[in-house]
Amino acid sequence: MLPVLLTLALVLVDQSGPDRQRLQTELDRKIAQWKVPGAGLVLVGTGAADGVYVAGKRSIQAPELIDENTIFPAASLTKAFTATMVATLAQKGVVNVGDPVVKWLEWYMPKDNRFNDPICLKNLMDHSSGYPAHDLLFYHSMDSLDRMVRKLLLLPRFAPPGTTYEYQVTQYYALALAVQKASGLPWRESIQKEVFSPLKIQGAVWSKTEVDKVVNRAHPHRLAQEGACQPWANAWCNPRDNPSGGLWLPLDQWVPWLRLHSGFDQSGTELTAVKDLYKAAKETHQTRIRQGMGNEEPAFRPEVSELGYGWGWVTMTYRGERVLAHGGVMDGFRAFIMIFPQRKQAFAVFANLDRTPFNHDVAYSLADLLLGHAPANWTKRLQEKEQQDIQIQADRLLDWAEKSKIWQGIPMAKGMTGQFSNPAYGSIQVKESKEGLRVNVLGNDLPLQRIGKDSFVVINKLLADPELLFLPSNRGGTWRFGGRLTADFVK
Repeated sequence: MLPVLLTLALVLVDQSGPDRQRLQTELDRKIAQWKVPGAGLVLVGTGAADGVYVAGKRSIQAPELIDENTIFPAASLTKAFTATMVATLAQKGVVNVGDPVVKWLEWYMPKDNRFNDPICLKNLMDHSSGYPAHDLLFYHSMDSLDRMVRKLLLLPRFAPPGTTYEYQVTQYYALALAVQKASGLPWRESIQKEVFSPLKIQGAVWSKTEVDKVVNRAHPHRLAQEGACQPWANAWCNPRDNPSGGLWLPLDQWVPWLRLHSGFDQSGTELTAVKDLYKAAKETHQTRIRQGMGNEEPAFRPEVSELGYGWGWVTMTYRGERVLAHGGVMDGFRAFIMIFPQRKQAFAVFANLDRTPFNHDVAYSLADLLLGHAPANWTKRLQEKEQQDIQIQADRLLDWAEKSKIWQGIPMAKGMTGQFSNPAYGSIQVKESKEGLRVNVLGNDLPLQRIGKDSFVVINKLLADPELLFLPSNRGGTWRFGGRLTADFVK
């Protein structure tokens, strides 16, 4: 029997391009394969196959099906909307992307002043501000955008601005605040004026309060330990307008957005009515900083090269073609978008299941088809990558367990217990228990597993299993966290 995706290539591709009915059949098949409750695929630039494809249900607890008007979160796909809006304002002379952020936000002054060059608006858009990710500054946070940015500025930087790529969500909040100061309009209103109105995009939803009022919305799900899909009742959703990941749109409203960035209007001709917006959009497409390919890239995606980042877009070469792409992850959801500027084609894939490989399976399989290649067996690759990731984690846990046995009963340095603080993350409390040391961090009371003389690990998914190092000193010592915190807590 031919591999599944080779069969898919044979049945979907002919001289006239993808076939609608068979695309729909494959979407239905793949949501069942990956246990996805519901999904949407929006495709433009192929002619007869263009349109919105839907499959499955809004929630496994209700009978309502996904349709063209169902809203899904854009998650991090929101960044491209924000960057395009900024590019339009730069085109009009309202801002200059080379403006230092402090020009518009007088309080934007990093505490770490080792690097002389100022952080500019463009550094916020291409993730080259020099700050680590610090996802826990925003994830589950009730702070204002202003407050989260101010916390980030209290933390150390690792590189001068414009030199190194590091995905940094909080800096998009600073971008929106600076542009609001320059234009006099809040982020939401600027997006509406500069982007949505010209494209006639309607039905945008911006925050959790508004999302909860929409009946026709996708609901979040995740996989239980045994692999069964289950609703995620307390999944985190952005509580406020969020220029980095807060936008929700009906599926059919992605069509004009995809047409803008692929360069064609609804009649299949060059864009004219929104030519200034298109010019601004193309500015966001240029590679501004290079990314490292990562250890897994050659094995997982050998077709990818020249990985970089523009303004709100991942840039890359895929099978010799220039591609814009971006992923979006929110509790209970996943999104993925790909643009092929040279071919004037684009698509976006949405699913209401947490961190599922489904979107990548559909996206890269469809990319191969649009480029005229028999698809790689992406299903198999993604399944193998999942198993590799599981094995890597299992090996780490085993290694830590073995190291713990070696250090069991050996005296530890003095001063490890007590209260320690960080200016951005607040206080942690380290205490002794019958089982050993425990740490209370960000509201979580967790055991510390010793893996070295002064080295420990915390097994916790939210914190990304950080390794910790205690640094004794005459002043009381410091706990140095890795993982998502990457911060020092000083006594």
